[in-house]
Amino acid sequence: MQRFDQYMAQCLYGSEGFYSSGKGLAGRRRDFLTSAEVGPLFGEVLCRWVHSIWCEQGKPDNFTVLDVGSGAGALLTALRAADRFESTWTVLGIDYGGDISPEEFAQNQTGYVDNTTVVIANELLDNLPFRILEKTESEIAELYVTANADAAQYHRESLQNGSVDPSDNNPPSQVMEYLQNASIGTRLPFLEQASLWVESILERKPAALLCLDYGVTLTHELLRGDWLRTYREHERSDNPLHEPGSWDITTDIAIDQLPEDPQVLTQAEFLQKWGIDGLVVEGKAIWEQEAARPTLHSFKMRSRANEAAALCDPASLGAFLVCEWL
Repeated sequence: MQRFDQYMAQCLYGSEGFYSSGKGLAGRRRDFLTSAEVGPLFGEVLCRWVHSIWCEQGKPDNFTVLDVGSGAGALLTALRAADRFESTWTVLGIDYGGDISPEEFAQNQTGYVDNTTVVIANELLDNLPFRILEKTESEIAELYVTANADAAQYHRESLQNGSVDPSDNNPPSQVMEYLQNASIGTRLPFLEQASLWVESILERKPAALLCLDYGVTLTHELLRGDWLRTYREHERSDNPLHEPGSWDITTDIAIDQLPEDPQVLTQAEFLQKWGIDGLVVEGKAIWEQEAARPTLHSFKMRSRANEAAALCDPASLGAFLVCEWL
């Protein structure tokens, strides 16, 4: 029997996990697209934000941009190619492996994270293993997963009995309060590892931390359900017990479970704040000038309009939340 977060870690990062086996990393365009993989415009805009932090820090010679959960490296490539990228910056990508704790994961980054480091986590937090709590007839229980000859099944354990490790972090009060007043069978995620990872990074006092993910501002918004998802080949499901290791497992991120009250914008608002509309106008102008004899550069400029529409789509990527800690 495994607690759900332990089961999820094995499904994603175990020896035959979705990411560790290469199924997720090798098939990102097959399974899903992140904003960085829509095209280079996302990295171009993020570079403007990074550049502003660098300027606020006094333009230090030793300045690091750390992309955590870098995957195939699309964001790193776009940042290096951006107009405002500085040749003195060090750009690094690190991926998460679920066989270590978030504290250990952050410890592994100690050599990189200080007050001259910008940390970016694009769609990382939703892939950090999370716990699940459920309202039962008599109490609030935690979901575990048991395996049998046919398929994995959920098993419920009381939060008050001895099977729950007393050294574990207690669920945040808002999760417990919302469940106590919810109908029987209601479930909510407890984002323990995401919260601990953010806290571990902030303890190292980076110049800035930016996390982009789908989510909600308050945990109680997840009472609607539909927050637990699996993905494969652009197909979505809500059953993480089906074919373990063959699907990505994610959740909506509840911002109120993260530490230190970040500044929050939608992705569309954030990209507009940092000049995506002007970059689209610039791209159209360059295309019109070079349309008679187009180059690879002019084709890239023409693609900015389509990229911006996808990145700012209020029904999709544009509704993602951007959390900024400065």
